[in-house]
Amino acid sequence: EIYLRTSDGKNWRLIPKDSADDTLPSISPNGDMIAFSSDRAAGHFHIYLQAIKEGKPDGEPRQFTHGFSPNMHSRF
Repeated sequence: EIYLRTSDGKNWRLIPKDSADDTLPSISPNGDMIAFSSDRAAGHFHIYLQAIKEGKPDGEPRQFTHGFSPNMHSRF
């Protein structure tokens, strides 16, 4: 599970809300996007992007990588 919180350590939010194995998050330099690895696509790990607006998820995460090879360790 991946959580986002404010700099004062409050307002914990689960990002994204899914039962898949979401791991290895990276946050964009301006804080408007989180990239993470997840096995929600038929058990293969891919990188997903989740928009963040005003400290909250904005819409659904979208799959960024495709194919049969595992994709992990996202970076901005």
